[in-house]
Amino acid sequence: LVSTETVQLFDFDNSTGIVSNALTLGTFTTIPFAFSAEFSPDDSKLYVVNFNTSAVYQFNLQATNILSSITNVSTTGSTCSWVQLAPDGKIYVAMAYTNYLSVINYLFLVWTSCRRI
Repeated sequence: LVSTETVQLFDFDNSTGIVSNALTLGTFTTIPFAFSAEFSPDDSKLYVVNFNTSAVYQFNLQATNILSSITNVSTTGSTCSWVQLAPDGKIYVAMAYTNYLSVINYLFLVWTSCRRI
């Protein structure tokens, strides 16, 4: 995520540290107030949260067209603020202005099955 509220995905070469092949996944128009992002443990999915909205977007990074794979996997009306991959292999979503978390249970599955609660 960058300050212009653009969500971009890059290739990263572990041996050289070179970042390349920028792919813009969203802009303020398509993902307004993009705030936080997290990869699934197997790097097959990217989850992006909008600050102060209930949206949690999933991108299927193995799809032929990553841009067209964007799906809002949110099943609650709660306002999100941050996502974090935990040691138990699940992504937790902090609910803004509360003391509660939401969880994405099945990170490896496409949106219809990932079950954010």
